[in-house]
This record gives sequence, C-alpha cells and structure tokens, in this order.
Amino acid sequence: MKLRLVSFFTKRNTLWIAAALVTALGLWLFQPSLIVLPRNVTLTWTGLPAATQTITWQTGRYSNGSQVEYREVTDSLQPAIGVGAAQQVATNRGVITVHSVQLTDLKPAVSYQYRVGDGLFWSSYHTFTTPPAQAEAFKFLLFGDSQGNSYDFWPRPV
Repeated sequence: MKLRLVSFFTKRNTLWIAAALVTALGLWLFQPSLIVLPRNVTLTWTGLPAATQTITWQTGRYSNGSQVEYREVTDSLQPAIGVGAAQQVATNRGVITVHSVQLTDLKPAVSYQYRVGDGLFWSSYHTFTTPPAQAEAFKFLLFGDSQGNSYDFWPRPV
C-alpha cells in the first residue's frame, strides 16, 4: 500500500487563503467606527455675522485634526486654512469627535466655498454667504426638536 501525502497548501488554496485574509483585513480597517469622514456639518455665529462663521462637524473617534479650507467662491487662489479644536464625546453609539473652527476676518456680503476635515479626509465642498455689513431687518421662525416623528401639527404656527 502506497500512502499519498496531500498538502492543504496547494497553489490554489494559498491564493484563496490570501484573498480571504486581505478581505478580512480590509473589512476590519474600514469598519464604520473607524471612518473619519466629516458628517453633520453645521454653521453658527459666535461673533459678528458679517465677519465670522463658526463651522462645527462630527467624525468617528479616530480623526486627527480640525481644519476648514475656505476661499471666496470667485477666487481661484489656494484656499486659506482655519484650524480649530476637537472634543471626544461618549454617546450610546460609541465615542464621536466634535470639531469646531471659527473663521474670522471674512468680508461682508461675500460667498465662500469651504470643506471640513482633518487634512487627509475631507467633506465635499459647500458654500455660505456672509450678510451685508449693515444688517437688514428680517424675521425667522425657530422650532425646537419635537422629540418625535410626527410633524402634522407644525404648520399651525406658520
């Protein structure tokens, strides 16, 4: 009787194992908790609205910086960079990082193009326009969070 030794590590099996390992590593590296793309970008004022804009956004836990690239929409020059601060916040869905950058010395009544990120991962480009230096009267309606999913009663105040 002749024994034949069969190796598991044939060329074909080795390729399948390598492909599975690369796929598993890729899925581990790019799981949602590690993604650092900006989300929930909001604009607020913490100073004179015609000259400042504060931009806040969130990322996952592993973001390494708070930067805003911005320039006038009509400007073709290299964008300026505003640098801000970040704070990690524990939520029921895990730790998130909240970023905030205040842009200063903006020009009144000018449209700006901006994107937020950490210097490597960036949001898409967005725009905002600063109000005129001489404020014009305006009205607005402010709604709080209803903590629900029914908005049927909201038209009543309007």
